Amino acid sequence: MPFLRVGLERGERCLYIADENRAAAVLDALRKSGTDVDGSLRSGALIIADKQETYLKHGRFDPDLWIRFLSQAHGEGAGKFSRMRTLLGEMTWALGADTTPDSLIEYEAKLSYYVRDHDVRILCQYHRNRFSPQIILDIIRTHPVVVYGGIICLETPD
Repeated sequence: MPFLRVGLERGERCLYIADENRAAAVLDALRKSGTDVDGSLRSGALIIADKQETYLKHGRFDPDLWIRFLSQAHGEGAGKFSRMRTLLGEMTWALGADTTPDSLIEYEAKLSYYVRDHDVRILCQYHRNRFSPQIILDIIRTHPVVVYGGIICLETPD
């Protein structure tokens, strides 16, 4: 919740994609933290979506379609919000959506390039007990910053 709350306080457009953490629970937690959830939803500063509206919108997961979706959401807020902040919820949707490990790794790599080239902050959450260690390791390798157990790990040049 701090990731979303701070973004809203800074005038950023925030997108939360719900899966295991249901939208109602996220909205309730934001309200309890003192966030004006209803005002944020009305202004378009806060967008709550689910995997069917985003990742699986076209009946299947396609990394390029997702990046286009993110680009569109980011572009719609240009000028009105200081930047885009996206919390991708738990990525457990990928376990049951006929998503191959290769397409998931491709998605994460494209997401890293997108973040590098745009004023957007993204937080992906993977439940380490639900994904294989190899997939987690491959995902970590696609990102320049990883947070694990409260520790921020930065990629350093060789």
